[in-house]
Amino acid sequence: EWEIVFLGFQVWDMVQEEGVRLLRVYEEGYGRFAEDFCSCQIHWKVTDLLGKVLASSRHTVSMSDNSLKPVEDEDATPVSMVVGESELYEPVEAVVRHLRQGGRAEMRLRRAPKIVQDHLKGCNSAVQQIMGAGSLGIPLSQITVAVEVIRVKPAPAGPGAEGWGGISDLVSDLFTAEQFFGARNDDAAERRFRRGLKWSEAMAVDEALSANDKSQVLSNRRAFKIGIAKVLIRRAGPVMDSGNVSSAQLKVAEEELKQASELVNSVLAEDPNSVSALMGRARILVATDDDFVGAKEVLQQAQEADPGNDEVKGLLRDVNGALAKQLSDQAGERLKDLQKHLQQGKQVKEALGELRNLADIVSWESILASKVGVPLKHIATNHEDPALRAEASSLIEHLQDLCKQNRPGW
Repeated sequence: EWEIVFLGFQVWDMVQEEGVRLLRVYEEGYGRFAEDFCSCQIHWKVTDLLGKVLASSRHTVSMSDNSLKPVEDEDATPVSMVVGESELYEPVEAVVRHLRQGGRAEMRLRRAPKIVQDHLKGCNSAVQQIMGAGSLGIPLSQITVAVEVIRVKPAPAGPGAEGWGGISDLVSDLFTAEQFFGARNDDAAERRFRRGLKWSEAMAVDEALSANDKSQVLSNRRAFKIGIAKVLIRRAGPVMDSGNVSSAQLKVAEEELKQASELVNSVLAEDPNSVSALMGRARILVATDDDFVGAKEVLQQAQEADPGNDEVKGLLRDVNGALAKQLSDQAGERLKDLQKHLQQGKQVKEALGELRNLADIVSWESILASKVGVPLKHIATNHEDPALRAEASSLIEHLQDLCKQNRPGW
């Protein structure tokens, strides 16, 4: 006989389908929610199904039994973060976004990303070593992430708001966005670039600006546009090159490249010799149509505008290499057609002339694959026209010289 007593219940919100992530907010807190660009001070802890601590911002070390052991320190210094730009464990930031200052919540995850060393930034360094020895880089499941938000500082509101620093804030945002882009944190970089663009556009219509200040604002506006375009191009390029993507992914990539093109064109309308915009246009030409010829022309214009720019030189070198391969591949396909013409005895004179032109362009591998030497040898020995026999013999000698250059051991 069983007696069941109802003691209470807990309500968890499903924040991801199929119960992969469940959220319980104990206290929402007060003031503004922690959203993009808000500066926060928090404490967080990750435990497994049995309650074992896998990582915690409150952990410190204590000497016990002649060994260092991690313990919870209620007075530990909170971890600082900027929402949308932190390197903290991703589920931690996901919980933070549901809270205000003074809020507390837990998230239970059926499946969870690995904890890596960067996620422990702000934790006690000795604790990082102890935790790292046992829990870093291990696939996790059935964990609980607990978060306390100690402080939320609202994000800067932009031009005209209290504390607005003017052009210096634009320059600071641009620098930070470029840092994120260089670290390949494209999401954070794009958010910064877009906020900077919004602010610079608001400042550009301010009639109280001096001519010098307006020039600086417009220059920064162009830089923010190029920054957004760079992120979009880097994100969409691999999708366009891949042959194994869905139509939905392809559509998104095409839209991003279209937006990038509009941004680049608007910058070039203001400054036709903008090197960064010309490089963006070249990358778009390559990403959308494999137009290496057009990209080369655009990069040559950029090089004329800034002859010492190493980034332009590197990109032009890459484009030249890709163009050479593209022309070689196209010539290789044409070689196969010429091989058929020669074998069938059709338009032999024209085919031999075109073959001589292609021989120095196409790769040696393509020449071998085309098997063009077989009909050439037949023409050189059996054709009724002595001039064509001589031309075929000359071509064979030329191909043999190419063979020695490409296969010196043969």
